[in-house]
Amino acid sequence: MAQKKTIHLRIVTPSKSPVEMDADMFLVQTNGAQIAILPYHMSMLANVDISVLTVVIDGQESHYAVGGGALRVDSETDSATLLVPSIVAAKDITIEQAREQEALARQKLERAASNEEHREAQRELLRALNVVDVSQNFKI
Repeated sequence: MAQKKTIHLRIVTPSKSPVEMDADMFLVQTNGAQIAILPYHMSMLANVDISVLTVVIDGQESHYAVGGGALRVDSETDSATLLVPSIVAAKDITIEQAREQEALARQKLERAASNEEHREAQRELLRALNVVDVSQNFKI
């Protein structure tokens, strides 16, 4: 019996050790569209939006709140690397923590003095709202 083919996914963040897994497939939102990455996918680079990452392993879906980033797919090694500033698994989110993160982000946005601070606060709020969305819609 032939072994089922998977794609090796490596998730790298600045604050955590890299996480590696062999997935049947994963779905990620890029600037252009939501794309499915399966084994034998062509090589590519893409920006990743603040969104939900869905990873399928042995037919089971896991969902993550992703804080934007970049994706590199390498067809030669049948692997993908996701570089993200933040990622949290739906199973690890409590709605209380998510709402607190949202409230803090809104306060930071209100206090932003410069255009740069305002843009960063907006991105932080988008990340927080994404975590809230994942906590409400993708809990096990």
